[in-house]
Amino acid sequence: IELAGVSDIALWICEAAADRSVVAVFSAADGMPTRTSVLHLARLLAASGRVIVIRLAGSDSIAEAVLGWPDQPGLTDAIDGNASFGRIIRRDGPPLVDVVNRGRPDLPTRDILDAPRFKVMLAALTRAYDHVLLDAGDAAAADTSSFAGIVPRCVLIVRDADQPETLAAFEQLTGAGFEDIAVMSGTMAATDPSGQIGRAHV
Repeated sequence: IELAGVSDIALWICEAAADRSVVAVFSAADGMPTRTSVLHLARLLAASGRVIVIRLAGSDSIAEAVLGWPDQPGLTDAIDGNASFGRIIRRDGPPLVDVVNRGRPDLPTRDILDAPRFKVMLAALTRAYDHVLLDAGDAAAADTSSFAGIVPRCVLIVRDADQPETLAAFEQLTGAGFEDIAVMSGTMAATDPSGQIGRAHV
């Protein structure tokens, strides 16, 4: 693992080709929310371009309290045809970051990722935004193969790089087909802009 600062990971994301602007974000442990870390990274990226976060994991009371709008229409409403794409996008700022909530928790994530409306929406978002972050939640519970089928890179949020859960999650993501993985300290990234991130190449 090559250690780097948050700014270096933001640069890694910024320097990617336009067809690699989408990044999935996972956590290595059950009960370790990704939300606050994803928002922290998104706010750093917002200094250099337009950013949107798509929340595909379950609820997070901390992030919902920060965002202040947990009950608005979400991604599943747009997929079902009950809300327009424009209606489900909300803004967190400053700095300005757009966010899309998941919506209904009962619709499997694989069904969301495979839905034609989601594919159309994701293609449109990659044209409208410089960076698209997919908040995927716990890697062990996520359909990582489905994510790897639409995005080649991801960030893994961990408590400790030396924990067995970190290695297990990393191996799961590489096995799913991700081409490039960044390993980030969730505690430091969520609270300290100078927190360190580890970069892992596969």
